[in-house]
Amino acid sequence: MRLLGIVFGLVAAACGGPTAAPAATPTALPATPTPSPSGAAAWVEELTFAGDISGLLNQAVAPDAITRSECTGKNSQGGGLWSSILYGPVGKDVYGVTAVVAQYRGPGTYTQPQAAITLHRFGDNTVAWQSVADDPVQFVVNTGEESGTLTATLNNLTTGKPTLRLNGKWSCRT
Repeated sequence: MRLLGIVFGLVAAACGGPTAAPAATPTALPATPTPSPSGAAAWVEELTFAGDISGLLNQAVAPDAITRSECTGKNSQGGGLWSSILYGPVGKDVYGVTAVVAQYRGPGTYTQPQAAITLHRFGDNTVAWQSVADDPVQFVVNTGEESGTLTATLNNLTTGKPTLRLNGKWSCRT
């Protein structure tokens, strides 16, 4: 359900529609999740971060109520949305990478504006980046719809400048 809210917000923002009111800040955040190969073994990642964040996201964190990585994957319908949120560590912090493909038509290559990418640091949603109209984005969904590649330049939402680049392989399980 949380993924649907994220997807709706991204699509509304991309289409220039109304945006949801900001969520209230929780009074206490849980401890930063730790990587756990047993809880996320099916999610094989190799995403390189360069710019504001430098490092490699190479595993998903163990799922819990807040950091559960999800994707629509092979359950996506042609003409609808394909979406994913992946939580994983880069250095000492955990980040959430969201990918949304509007007007999904099956495995293939998607670019801006059809593909949109956002990123936020877990526990601090004021540290965030997103692809905007002029940012290069290439999101590939392989046959099977649960793996592919991602190359994107993202704007820092505080400065409004393109300051982060993501590049590499992603996977998910539905």
